[in-house]
Amino acid sequence: MMAFYFIEIRYDRSSTIFVSQYKTADWHSRLGGSLHADAIMDCIVHNSITIESGNVNMRERIHKK
Repeated sequence: MMAFYFIEIRYDRSSTIFVSQYKTADWHSRLGGSLHADAIMDCIVHNSITIESGNVNMRERIHKK
C-alpha cells in the first residue's frame, strides 16, 4: 500500500497535510478498516492538529446560485 509507505517515511520527520471532505472519524472505514488502516490512522492522528472547516458543502452552495 503506497499511502502507508509515504506516511511511514514522513512520520516524526516532516509535516504532512491531509485535506478531506470527510470527517476524521470516517477516515478509518474509508481506508478499508484493515490493519493497514489502523497503522495509517496511528501515524496520522498522533501528534496532529485537526482544523474543521465546517459543514458547508460548496458544490451545493454554488449550485443554488
